[in-house]
Amino acid sequence: GGHAGFISFNVRSRTVDQINRKLYSTLGYRAGTDLIGKPANYLMISESAAQFENMIRHHAAEQVSKPFIITFRTQPPA
Repeated sequence: GGHAGFISFNVRSRTVDQINRKLYSTLGYRAGTDLIGKPANYLMISESAAQFENMIRHHAAEQVSKPFIITFRTQPPA
């Protein structure tokens, strides 16, 4: 119903592949393109970045479909 935010990361490069409007606007960004290609840990607090790294450490594929909870850093309103 458009209520959830989502993000997908490239596991090999550990960068943002896609992010929907709901999530990037909630995080304080004006456009998803501001985040595409950025390192995954750019968006996460250190504990979440460590959890993400542990989860994908042994995956060979570029993407893994495995939801998990992370805490994001936010931008001040523009």
